[in-house]
Amino acid sequence: MRAQLLAVLVRVCVIVAAVVAAGVAPVSAQVLPAPWTSADVGPVRLAGSAGEQDGTFTVTGSGADIWSSADQFHFAYVELPYDGYLEARVTGIDGTQAWAKAGVMIRQSLAANSRHDSFFVTPGNGAVYQRRYETGGPSFSNSLAPFGATGAPLYVRIYRQSQFVSLQYSGDGVNWAGTGGGDWGLGTVYVGLGVTSHTNTQRATGTFDNVRVEVRPQNTPSEVAITQPAEGDVFFAPATVPITVTAHDPDYGIEEVNLQMQFGEEWSIFATFYTSQGWSSPYRTTTRELSPGTYRIRARVVDNQNGITYSAPVSFRVTDGSLTGEWGSADIGAVGAAGSFTDGDPIVVKGAGGDIWNNADAFHYAYQQVTGDWEMVVRVGSIDGAQAWTKAGIMFRESLSPGSKHVSWFATAGKGLAFQVRRGDGGPSFNTAGPIAFAPVWLRLVRRGNTFAAYYRFLQDQGWQLAVVDGGTVAMPQTIYVGMAVTSHQFGTLATATFDSVMSEHVPWSGTDIGAVAAAGTETDRGSFVSMEASGADIWNTADAFRYFSRDWSGDATIVAFVHSLENTNVWAKAGVMLRESVAPGSKHVMLVATPGKGLAMQYRPVTGGQSFSVSLVAGTIPTWVRLTRRGDVFTGAVSSDGLHWTNVGSVTLPMTAAIKAGIAATSHAAGTLATAIFQSEYVER
Repeated sequence: MRAQLLAVLVRVCVIVAAVVAAGVAPVSAQVLPAPWTSADVGPVRLAGSAGEQDGTFTVTGSGADIWSSADQFHFAYVELPYDGYLEARVTGIDGTQAWAKAGVMIRQSLAANSRHDSFFVTPGNGAVYQRRYETGGPSFSNSLAPFGATGAPLYVRIYRQSQFVSLQYSGDGVNWAGTGGGDWGLGTVYVGLGVTSHTNTQRATGTFDNVRVEVRPQNTPSEVAITQPAEGDVFFAPATVPITVTAHDPDYGIEEVNLQMQFGEEWSIFATFYTSQGWSSPYRTTTRELSPGTYRIRARVVDNQNGITYSAPVSFRVTDGSLTGEWGSADIGAVGAAGSFTDGDPIVVKGAGGDIWNNADAFHYAYQQVTGDWEMVVRVGSIDGAQAWTKAGIMFRESLSPGSKHVSWFATAGKGLAFQVRRGDGGPSFNTAGPIAFAPVWLRLVRRGNTFAAYYRFLQDQGWQLAVVDGGTVAMPQTIYVGMAVTSHQFGTLATATFDSVMSEHVPWSGTDIGAVAAAGTETDRGSFVSMEASGADIWNTADAFRYFSRDWSGDATIVAFVHSLENTNVWAKAGVMLRESVAPGSKHVMLVATPGKGLAMQYRPVTGGQSFSVSLVAGTIPTWVRLTRRGDVFTGAVSSDGLHWTNVGSVTLPMTAAIKAGIAATSHAAGTLATAIFQSEYVER
């Protein structure tokens, strides 16, 4: 037994001696520390190995080469599923071939034909930078001698940030140069130390020190949203569109924010915010002079590790004043000449017909079918007609038959404004004369149940003046026709009217008590006025208690109301207009209110749950007009005695989300006690 064991040991020694004599080194017994591992890449003939001892990495490998379209070598590597970093110094290579290589590498996969970027030291060809740009593609090489690196030692750094890779090398560890890298896409890559002997009959050994590797966790995506404009917003050409982006990066911070606009399949950057230049969230800009069309934008955030996050895209529309929704048009009754409707800027309606009067009508009608409470606004720009009773305006109509019930609010060529109705099918018509006013003039017709209210104004910055109220004499079904009507008041002769700034919508106002009011509030909306019962201790300090009648809104806004009366439950009882971020008691808000004994106050809360502040307190009594305007983050208050002539009372800059609540508010300033407030002409627009 002893003799047999001695014979085996002799044979092993002979084999080892023969291997050494042939120039083939035995596989190292060293091991690699975590997270390192190693493997042969490509069809090498002699297995390689890798290990580490006292900070020195030793990699031994065979293989024909790392070159052409596929490689053969041994690779000690670390996987980078996300971001990471490798730094190492190549201290030498022990190989018999001039093109044996030992170096630092980033590789897209462990396949032999993978894309890679590598820096090598060779026994006979100095230091080189070699790479393969795409899987299975050819290889390329550049000597590093012109840049001060002629061989070992060679220092290399590889950075991977998001999909981007950057490479640096140095001959002395002090003076660094960059090259290569680029966009490698997302997904796992491999960084490490590679050695090839440049022959499959021998192994070569490379040594490395100063090795430092970082495997970083997944880059948490940034939080980014376009808060202004809102999806589906409409602007009038040439449009100035305010854009607001909120962004936050939870781990590395933000480097830059881009705004992009879509053109076909491509996205183009039109604004960039660099945090190094002092920009911070919210990021704001304004587009100017946009022509009619539909626009689609998104925000792109680049964090300080080159992580990229995109916001959800937002689409908005710029219109030349033409109509939205489904509209039709038709001649109603015996007109004698065919009318027409042209959607554009302005909208043009041509109509003939003897009149809209008596028991049957004759006119041209541009209409849509709607259901429920409704309101419509138009600006009658011009009326081209030879008859004093040529009419152009808004009509709410039960059917398209000539004798249908209707409620109409007209501008005429020579008779001023006229509110006209037919209360029964085929019945007589009734007229209520309005103010002596002529085109151009703004008209507004409001339906609440079977109550109809007619308003007018001459300029957009004026308050709506209530002209006529029909309190239920015309009973109409829920679904009716609304639109623009034109009659020439002369059979067979056309009259032309132009319209612009058309708004036709169901207005979803709703009321709620905000905060601890102690007595539930209510409101009644009659179209011509809103009666509100409101309790609550106050709208002040860090939390509010009041009644709020509001609608959802997005972006810039102007809200106007006439505070007709307010019950004096306290000198600091309040009634007025408000723009508010939410219905939480501590929400940010800006308001302009009238009081029974303290005048007119513009107040605000700049921080959710924070203290309240006063912008101004001016003399004034109820009744009064109040107006609050938002342009971006600037809020301006104004008051008026007649709704025509306004006096600014102050402004405040307050960051607020684009999506807000716009409405009228009241508090009794006495918890548990209700105060009655009456509002008229409340209206929100851009």
